[in-house]
Amino acid sequence: MNTTGKGFVEFWDWAISKGLMKKNTAKALATASKQVLGIDEDWETKDVSNLNADDIVNRFTNLRSVDVKPENLNAYGRRFKKALELFMQYWHDPSSWKPSSQTSSNLKLKSTKLDRTKGSQVSHNANEIVVPDTGPFTSLGLVEYPYPLRDNCIVCLKLPSDLKIADVERLAAFMQTLALDFTPSRIS
Repeated sequence: MNTTGKGFVEFWDWAISKGLMKKNTAKALATASKQVLGIDEDWETKDVSNLNADDIVNRFTNLRSVDVKPENLNAYGRRFKKALELFMQYWHDPSSWKPSSQTSSNLKLKSTKLDRTKGSQVSHNANEIVVPDTGPFTSLGLVEYPYPLRDNCIVCLKLPSDLKIADVERLAAFMQTLALDFTPSRIS
């Protein structure tokens, strides 16, 4: 394992495979890392041990502020900084490395149960991101994708690793029918 951008992003899959971190937490850190580092063309070969985290997060924010909501930019920035901190801690002392249980001091990842009356997940804390239990889905070859749907609402899609365009089109049409303002003429 090395300190290149590619090694840094791949580290989180390794941490999952070794049982060192919860899958949802590690995937969120990997996604944020790839998004932030991705502002540079040569991000995969860049040495992350020499990065100024504040500088790259500021550049990421400036470059992506047009197409990413401010709260999502902030979440990516916080997660990237935490990921870099944890990665460097591991790099300096792998034998005693233990990741923290939270991705930041003001962000809680919490496993929740389904609200049986509403059929949806409920969060009572505006600063809390709700991540569903992985349950039996991991053995089915599904990959979980956290997605910031809107303010204070990150949803997780569990999709097959061999997802096809036809599957995506069918799923998109189905999801349109779930919207409160759905009318049959709106299906594209």
